[in-house]
Amino acid sequence: MKDNYEELYNKYVDGSLTTIELEVVNKLLNEDEAFRAGLQAHKLVHNSLFKLPVIKAPMEISSKIMEKISTGIPEKYKKSYFFRSVVITFVVMLFFSFLLFVFSNGNVQSNEEVFSVYVKIQDFFKNIFIKTETLLGGNLIKTIGGVFGFLILLFFYFTLDEYKKFKKILKQF
Repeated sequence: MKDNYEELYNKYVDGSLTTIELEVVNKLLNEDEAFRAGLQAHKLVHNSLFKLPVIKAPMEISSKIMEKISTGIPEKYKKSYFFRSVVITFVVMLFFSFLLFVFSNGNVQSNEEVFSVYVKIQDFFKNIFIKTETLLGGNLIKTIGGVFGFLILLFFYFTLDEYKKFKKILKQF
């Protein structure tokens, strides 16, 4: 029965004893000196805790804590979205390049209804390519392509550099 004393103490102090448990507690109070002393100690602790003043935390406590945490983290360990944005940009470029390739090449007969939407989209892209070619002309488009190629190479250089930094950070842990 001594294993249940702690549970009985807590229920007695909280006022949540059942009638059967209350009878057991009354019996133990009359017969067991150790139980009586333990219950008195629990009551004393319980009453002392309720007499302590309650101090409310300031409303902005969580923002202050987060600010302290974030200032303690070195800048190099903070989350960087550079790599994610580069990958998304690359995927979008690949998707549009694929679309332009598919709808600018090939001759599809428009005899069937199934291909009518395809032919309309293909004609739309052909018109765009024709207008783009006449606007940009020979050397200008080569220059733009060269700059674009250089930017892609630069992108891969910085991506590789960020990857190396990331691996170096991981090795520290």
